[in-house]
Amino acid sequence: MVQIEVDHPRHPVFLYSVGRFQDVSPTIFPITVTLSSKERTKIGGVRAAWQTTIQHPLSGRSFHYVMEWGKAEVLETIITSVLDGNLQLEPGVKKTCTFTLSIPHSLPPSCTTDFEKVTHTLFISALPPAPEYTDSATYVSPPSSINGESRGSFFSFRSKGKRAVSPSPVRLPSNDAASNPKEASLPPTLSPNLAIFRKDIRVVTPLCPKDVPPTEEYDSEKLLPGIGTFRYMFATGICTVGTASFLCCRLNDLNPLVTIYSVNVCLEQRVTSVDEQETHVDKWTMGGWECAADKKERMAYLWRGPEAKAYAGQDFEEQGHSGCTRDEIHLNGLPRTPSATLNCKPSTGPLLQPIVSTITHHLLLEFSYTTFQETEDGSWKEGPRMKQTLKRKTTVGDCSLSRPTVQTPSYVQSMDIPKINPEEYLEPYTESTLPPSFFIPRTSTIFINGVQEGKGRLYPGKYSPAQVRAHQLETGTFCVCFFELAPRLPEQGSGLNLMDTLQLFPKETAESLWESPEWLAKQRVRQEQDWKERHLQRRSHIPGFMYMFAWGCACNYSTSAGPQPKDRLKAGITYRSNAEE
Repeated sequence: MVQIEVDHPRHPVFLYSVGRFQDVSPTIFPITVTLSSKERTKIGGVRAAWQTTIQHPLSGRSFHYVMEWGKAEVLETIITSVLDGNLQLEPGVKKTCTFTLSIPHSLPPSCTTDFEKVTHTLFISALPPAPEYTDSATYVSPPSSINGESRGSFFSFRSKGKRAVSPSPVRLPSNDAASNPKEASLPPTLSPNLAIFRKDIRVVTPLCPKDVPPTEEYDSEKLLPGIGTFRYMFATGICTVGTASFLCCRLNDLNPLVTIYSVNVCLEQRVTSVDEQETHVDKWTMGGWECAADKKERMAYLWRGPEAKAYAGQDFEEQGHSGCTRDEIHLNGLPRTPSATLNCKPSTGPLLQPIVSTITHHLLLEFSYTTFQETEDGSWKEGPRMKQTLKRKTTVGDCSLSRPTVQTPSYVQSMDIPKINPEEYLEPYTESTLPPSFFIPRTSTIFINGVQEGKGRLYPGKYSPAQVRAHQLETGTFCVCFFELAPRLPEQGSGLNLMDTLQLFPKETAESLWESPEWLAKQRVRQEQDWKERHLQRRSHIPGFMYMFAWGCACNYSTSAGPQPKDRLKAGITYRSNAEE
């Protein structure tokens, strides 16, 4: 029996379709195949195939749970000849060869939504000795061109309704998975065979150019009717699933009759079907600010205006949070986006022809407040609780875009890295050792033609050990979801800002050494040691840390003092992985 061993770079495969023309090109993926046999065997060659398929759910779909997937449809098949001609395998002797596959950048990413499942599969087939299996490498369906741009061949493949040729019955080796009737047929010319290797490969299509991390930064000012002027700043070094970001909220010219009870930071994800008739909305509450726990009996609010306090019979100026004064609210923190195990998915980019659902994200700031109003008898009373939401579109990248992988992947160099089975060295996570990105509550709602269907469903943010372990093994934990936040964060319910607990640096020192790699390296060590002292029950393997360096809140930075506005990301999030050390 022929045995096939395959070696390839670690997941995922990056397909770049954004950036300069010379960067938007197929990804060259190197693969090493090793053949062996326990008895003398002649083979007629080796063929490889890359197959992209899509499955749609059958009846029984509900919130993020698909009862059953339909038959896989082939979107694209790429076939190449690895070895031509007959080859004799001797017992105990291994034959090795290396080749590359050119993966078109126009393919959709690997994804599973409530509407479809896209899978990329690598096949390696050892063929029986026969003269008809000596063709050269070929595409099953060649790419076409639209307006001079390269167009993925899966569009024409799908539109013509073609399917791969059904294989002849073969007996797979015992170490291969049994055939699944819902899977697509084997690619043509790979059967009959003496042995077949099959493995799903995760594909990511970043919405940023090569060598460019998916950063996000903006500084906006809005008028909140009935409340006041609101300025908010958002910055992160890598905006992905499971990341952390710096957020500053500042309110001025406040209505003196207003009482603000809470400000929540949420991430909204909208997954819309191809026909745009159905949208599934997830909203995660990533954090927020409210009255300090030790003050709730006396006031229970974040901030109350002077006239509202007078009508409420409160003669003290104290507010419910350290960032609140008589005339201003200044809040800052490090909210974290949810992990991929909580159904958070990367944003999708435009395709030349829509074949998968679109995924968009918005950052939400929700204000819960009341206003004192005059009644008919001339008295004043507090009005009903109201809510205002500020919404801004943002792009969320895949969690694999951490510092070790955000640069252009050098797949050839990665082939030299010793391959280690993750199950052998990655200890499973427990509830006490998981980062906060795995414990973010969410609500899910379904809209049909813009109308909500039924009630929303609440997920309390409990983690699934099986899903966490699967994600850990798939990524080797070198994804942002498993990174730890090194800065000292305020305790929940403390009523403190990040700047109240963060170890700040002298302004003069920060200005003079801000661009010094040596200085920043020392501060990383300082924050990491402080984190370890605060987490005595930590894991032995920490894949990476996220750091923050600042002498004050980023809203204090200006062109005349401190770091320039373009450098505010220094006061956002800086990433560093143990893999870099």
